[in-house]
Amino acid sequence: MKKAIALAVLGMMFVFAAAAQTELDAAIQQAGNALSLKFFGGPKVALLNFNSATEDFSAYALSEMARFLTGKKTCTVIARADTDRALSEANLKVSGAVSDAAAREIGRKLNAAHVVTGVLEKTGETYRFRTRTITVTTGSILAESNIALREGAKLQQLLALNNAPPPPAVVTPPPVTPPATVVTPPPAADPQKPIVIPAGFIPQYAIDEAVKTRAELLKENSQSASDFTWRFFYNKEGYAVLEFTVVPKAGYRWPQPTWEAQYWGNSSGAIGNGVIKFTVTKKAQDEAQYRMDERRKDPVFREIEKVVLQIAAEYQYDFEKAYGIKVKYRNPNIKKAVCEGYSDAVAKAFANHPHVASVETWSSSTGNHAWNVIILKDGRKIYCDSTWYQGNYIDKEGYVVDIPDQNPVALTFDIAEFNSMGGAVNTSNNRLLDVHHGWSDAKLSR
Repeated sequence: MKKAIALAVLGMMFVFAAAAQTELDAAIQQAGNALSLKFFGGPKVALLNFNSATEDFSAYALSEMARFLTGKKTCTVIARADTDRALSEANLKVSGAVSDAAAREIGRKLNAAHVVTGVLEKTGETYRFRTRTITVTTGSILAESNIALREGAKLQQLLALNNAPPPPAVVTPPPVTPPATVVTPPPAADPQKPIVIPAGFIPQYAIDEAVKTRAELLKENSQSASDFTWRFFYNKEGYAVLEFTVVPKAGYRWPQPTWEAQYWGNSSGAIGNGVIKFTVTKKAQDEAQYRMDERRKDPVFREIEKVVLQIAAEYQYDFEKAYGIKVKYRNPNIKKAVCEGYSDAVAKAFANHPHVASVETWSSSTGNHAWNVIILKDGRKIYCDSTWYQGNYIDKEGYVVDIPDQNPVALTFDIAEFNSMGGAVNTSNNRLLDVHHGWSDAKLSR
């Protein structure tokens, strides 16, 4: 029944764009976090619109963004009713397009310092979550975000993708003499050979931040600097660090030509209502995400993950059954379960899956936990902890809430990664964390 229920990021994080695909709630938080860092003095902000295919998506995105910014306490979000009234008076819709000029005019009427507009775009098979924050008085752009979205269950629901009519059938006559065709699947990754992190690997978030910061520095120091070079590295604590060095113009001297401009700190968490506490370096997190991104290039793995994500959308953790904690659920129809329920759901979901030969259910009395091993028809094994893959926590109002990001080490071909949660360190003994098959009494239940 153990559950990862807490995750606190240490250090400063600045995220403005993401190349990897992100779940909707995580994208909203990334955009909101980037925006909140730009506010000083608690300005009034109007979240105007989100141009998208459905009002449900627009309303959800704006509501969650407002909730996130309100929690940050760096600004005052103007009431939704007032913003909607101003949009209506301008003959504009919350899910429609709003020009910068119109946004500024509405901002003036609402006495807002800044206005935020958004758009959900689809290019090919990729959705992009874009926001734009405009300073009302000057018309300058305070912040922008551009985040690639994964087509998860929530995005599908809000865009009503599952209810879309099927495309018309295209009847193609067969060729007169069709040649024999052999379809060769892509080579499968060898589960005995873990994915190797390439030398000089730099995560995309750091590249995006480096490009953005360099452009800002060049603009702000055009008279004294001809360029700014940057270097990314992990320090001895495991933090991700972005370092800049100025190339001064002739006649100018910088007292500190090299400095650490940005860093992203390590994380800490707990399993089982705080019974086991652990830390994970930012370096380990980045490497785990790289390995997950590589796994997602495998079409079979993507099909398996799709089913696990659907289970995560249908279930939330039963904290009362596990720990006697009284909680509330915003969705009255949500299924509640502890780890045994999650592992049972995985076994049932893959009972007749075209890529799955069998599913093992494992458990441990030491860990008081249950998980699965999904054995594919090609012989590979996927180690799956659906309870921890999409974790839950209890918010300040007592509601059970999804942790916005999936845990990449809870769905993997690599048993060592699975058993240590990607290199997490147990704070009680400062040793590598032992979970799952690392528990001495782990056994095959069925």
